[in-house]
Amino acid sequence: MCFHIHSILNKKSKSFVEDLFSAEMQDDSPVSYHHVNGFQHPLLMIITQEAPHVIQRATWSIAPPSYFDIENYWKTKGGSTLNTRDDSLFTEKAAGWKSEAALHRKCIVLVSGYFEPHKVANVSYPYLLHRSDFELFGLVGIYTKQRDHSLTFSVLTTKADDFLARVHNAAKRMPMSVLPEDKDSVLSITTEEHLKKEFQIGYSVPLQAKAVHRDILNSRIDTNNDKYVTDIFHPIFTDF
Repeated sequence: MCFHIHSILNKKSKSFVEDLFSAEMQDDSPVSYHHVNGFQHPLLMIITQEAPHVIQRATWSIAPPSYFDIENYWKTKGGSTLNTRDDSLFTEKAAGWKSEAALHRKCIVLVSGYFEPHKVANVSYPYLLHRSDFELFGLVGIYTKQRDHSLTFSVLTTKADDFLARVHNAAKRMPMSVLPEDKDSVLSITTEEHLKKEFQIGYSVPLQAKAVHRDILNSRIDTNNDKYVTDIFHPIFTDF
């Protein structure tokens, strides 16, 4: 699913982030979130295939290139604007512009984690997936350019590995993730055959799961606050 992201770039210096991803940040103040819901259509920091050495802002909710009514498109398509399944690309059901973007307009979304629900008796309990030291990493996505030269993007998801399947136990999906040093190898893929082989790998950064406040899943509450992602263990807490 991955409709929720943790991206604390402001905890690191600009030069640290630039050195980590071998890219120059366009903005002096990168956007950061303790928690952000994708349905808010937030701005996040990405690195694009066309400009692999630049960190720039993009809206999380993809729309076709130069689309005339983005807001209506988002409303109509819902969650499919936030995530794109790897197995939906290059099929008869896939939008041609999405498959084309997977080859020539991939991006890396800079994050420090993402949230997934763990279900017990049809009740969802959120977990924050993060690296052991909360260091930054990247989610693989696709992006488009709009008429005003802004960017919109979607995160690519794939079949969950064994660890994520235990956490995200209903959908058993996960976003494709990469370490900062691997971003160029992903962005350089330009053929369908090569990309499909990479999809089989699954791209997954080793992560840990931390139980967080259940309000993370409540869209009516502003949870962009550190208190919602501190160690708040659920009654059904599972040691993954």
